[in-house]
Amino acid sequence: MASSGSDPIEVSVSLGYQYTQILATAARLRVIDAILDGARQPDEIARHVGADPMALGLLLELLVHLGLLTTRSDDGYHVTARGAR
Repeated sequence: MASSGSDPIEVSVSLGYQYTQILATAARLRVIDAILDGARQPDEIARHVGADPMALGLLLELLVHLGLLTTRSDDGYHVTARGAR
C-alpha cells in the first residue's frame, strides 16, 4: 500500500542535498565575495561572477531563504552575519 505522507528521513536527506548544492554553487561562483567587493544588484553580481543573470537571481533568492543574504529594494543584496562566517 502506498504511503499517504512523506517519509521525514527522505525529506531531510533531500533538503540536505539541495542545501549542499546551493552552498557549493555559491562558493564555486564566489557570490559572497562579489557582494563584499561591492556588487549589490543581481546584474552586477552576475557580471562579477560570470553567471547568467536570471539563474543567478534564483541562487540569490535561495541564499536569502537560507539566511546568508538579505535584500533591500533600494540597495540590493547584502551579506548577513551568518553569510560572512
